[in-house]
Amino acid sequence: MRNGGSYALWVAWGAERATHPSNYDIYYKYFYEPSPSNWQWSNEVRLAPASWDYSGMDQEPSIIQTQDGTIWVAWCSDVDSDYDIYLTRSIDFGATWEQPYNITNNQNTEDMYPSITRIIDNTANEYIWIAWHSNSDGDDEIYYTELDPVSMTRGSILPLTQNEYQDRHSTIMQTNNGNIWIAWDRLTAANSFEVYYTFTSNWGASWSTPVDITNDSHVDQTPWLTQTWDGKVWVVWATDRAGNLEIYTMCGVQP
Repeated sequence: MRNGGSYALWVAWGAERATHPSNYDIYYKYFYEPSPSNWQWSNEVRLAPASWDYSGMDQEPSIIQTQDGTIWVAWCSDVDSDYDIYLTRSIDFGATWEQPYNITNNQNTEDMYPSITRIIDNTANEYIWIAWHSNSDGDDEIYYTELDPVSMTRGSILPLTQNEYQDRHSTIMQTNNGNIWIAWDRLTAANSFEVYYTFTSNWGASWSTPVDITNDSHVDQTPWLTQTWDGKVWVVWATDRAGNLEIYTMCGVQP
């Protein structure tokens, strides 16, 4: 992420610390260059300031930076007795954070594992898209929504999957041709986890037929998507096909 003329690599995670026991909180730190060729890690910082008065389980963060330099973090929290997706932002590189915004605000449902990305439309306007899984329809399905980062207006919450299977752990990104991709893992009828993906080229009006890219009898789950400079789309995931959970990766060319 960029702070003026310098860059930093940010990492966010959920953890229980002795300074705030019995709760999981979101922490972050960043790798930066305070002086030329002197790269180092910052101290870790608890995301929730005391003014939020949060208690409960805050976990599974996803973090991005928009083109104006604002840093955004989405995560799930059970502060309201069930899990919802929350969002906050910092316009000063983490010095202060806005009051969290409840994206889902569902009662008696579990909305978890958000993935956040910035989307640029064909007129160069910037939006934020968030994908997550929810059991609001009785079993876990993938949902997504759009947020205007200027007005903080949220669009409709839309289902990506609707079937009898458990669809979880989504990851979302936009490729350089404008397509929006979502990948996730699915618990199949054969009691294995498979990694699927789909994409849209028309802002979510329609989605491609989901593709099972792992297609074996093992546990393949928690995917993550990215695109490299040469246009290839990469997916990274965890699998137990070698006997215990290991990290695997594969790539393909975008349509």
